[in-house]
Amino acid sequence: MDLDLIRDNAVWKRDNCRHYLEDDYCNNWYWSKEVKGWKMRKETVNGRTVHRISVRDHPMFCTACPHYTKRY
Repeated sequence: MDLDLIRDNAVWKRDNCRHYLEDDYCNNWYWSKEVKGWKMRKETVNGRTVHRISVRDHPMFCTACPHYTKRY
């Protein structure tokens, strides 16, 4: 399968997903630790420090996301 097609699909899903806002980060997923090599930012959620992934920089994460929900 053509990787450019997969990337185009990932970018389309990212841009149309309700969990992706103008801040470049996925607002659905978070990790308890920072993943080496991924652009992430720290946030506090319910008193816990979490790390959110930049799907602007890593759109391939969106390809297989089971929580994709169309924005409109």
